[in-house]
Amino acid sequence: MNLIIFSIAAYLIGSIPFGLILTKLFGYGDIRKIGSGNIGATNVLRTGNKALAALTVVLDTGKGAFLLWAYMLLQLPVFYEFCPVGICSPDGSCSGCDHPYIGGAYDFFLIAGLFAILGHCYPLWLKFKGGKGVAT
Repeated sequence: MNLIIFSIAAYLIGSIPFGLILTKLFGYGDIRKIGSGNIGATNVLRTGNKALAALTVVLDTGKGAFLLWAYMLLQLPVFYEFCPVGICSPDGSCSGCDHPYIGGAYDFFLIAGLFAILGHCYPLWLKFKGGKGVAT
């Protein structure tokens, strides 16, 4: 259940159009009417404001970082990975074997990260037309 909730949250956080918000906030108008029409930092750079483009990169990158921070802050339990010998747990231990643990939280973050990128590329609020997802 946590994976579903986190995936939806990741999509919604990923779909925040920081490039569009910042350019409107600083008086550059609708970024989608300039250059490529995307909402990302490269198109924000076309306004000529390098600081605004840099802030867009930081905020777009922060979408994914925020998810990791929130996960660690909430200390949510993740699903367990079943291995052929035992059951591996998120704390890195595995009953019945000594293979390195690579599932659980790692998979959880990959899936949440994918949804954050999908949210950036196809934001619900902008009729599913967003950025390219590079920074996110």
